[in-house]
Amino acid sequence: VCTEAYGFAPEVTLSGDLQALIPYLPAHLDYMLYELLKNSMRATVEKYRGATYTTRRRLPAVQARVCSGDTHLTVRISDQGGGIPPDMLDKVWSYGFTTSSTGIPGADNNGSQHYQQHVNEALYSSSGSSGSSTSGSDPQTAAADEQLQQTQAAFGALLADVADAPRRRYSLAGLGFGLPLSRLHARYFGGDLKLVNLPGYGVDAFLTVRRLDTAGWHEQHDGDVAAAGQAAAVHAAVEVQQRLNKNRNHGTLPIT
Repeated sequence: VCTEAYGFAPEVTLSGDLQALIPYLPAHLDYMLYELLKNSMRATVEKYRGATYTTRRRLPAVQARVCSGDTHLTVRISDQGGGIPPDMLDKVWSYGFTTSSTGIPGADNNGSQHYQQHVNEALYSSSGSSGSSTSGSDPQTAAADEQLQQTQAAFGALLADVADAPRRRYSLAGLGFGLPLSRLHARYFGGDLKLVNLPGYGVDAFLTVRRLDTAGWHEQHDGDVAAAGQAAAVHAAVEVQQRLNKNRNHGTLPIT
């Protein structure tokens, strides 16, 4: 997604206990990791967006380290994207707050005007290149030239639209729900999400999730939570882990 939106992206290096297994809800874990990696990659790219092509190829990698414990598993995601401004640090947990107006690369710097200019330039280059006067030509030739110019103009607009499609399709930020929802997902099942901000350097995000097969855990926040639904989710996670272990021991893949 980062490559589609910006044209380049930093690498992600993995370290730690890469063979760790944990009974958890895959959809929840996927959402939280996606949001954290997306934020780190966007921050890194935004910091080096004005750099030369050679510098872009040496973007500092996003570091992801897996630390597995008896009851919890923590993933630390570190970047060198410049960190969060101190005056915005408390606001990042607010729903709807974002440092990006739209999430489209360049939109904070009149991106819509740049897009329109890109389309206009394509129209001009495609139609203007064959814009020689048709005065003095016979009507049939003039009509053919006009049709050719219209076709070229339409083709130029199409190329411009295709070139800018990733900017509008792939949004890396802008809604302001990624971090607070990720923390909510983690805390719901006894985990947590914390940020360590290094202004001017980067951010370390610590995502901690609890093993759902351990006894004694409970949801940290009381509220309108359906106990039956919570128990069913835990049971499903444990059952999936048991099936994976069973099939791994028999050297087969689960069939669903």
